[in-house]
Amino acid sequence: MKARIKADIEKLHEEIQWLEDADSRRIMDNVLADLQTQLDAESDEQSDIQQQLEEAVTHFEAEYPAVAGILRNILTTLGNMGI
Repeated sequence: MKARIKADIEKLHEEIQWLEDADSRRIMDNVLADLQTQLDAESDEQSDIQQQLEEAVTHFEAEYPAVAGILRNILTTLGNMGI
């Protein structure tokens, strides 16, 4: 499942190049950094990454639905992993 998340992260990197405002880029940079930290820790412990992802989905769903969709996929995968 981590391979699926990594593939989604690659998709996000492709999509965020189209983000036009600095606030959106900052949000995605923070989410991606925290997500990578969670994955690198290889821990199944709960973290605030789910909340961050949910907030990011809310932020992006109107203007950048592709980004929101990828974030939802990551949330689902993390949930299936118990994270």
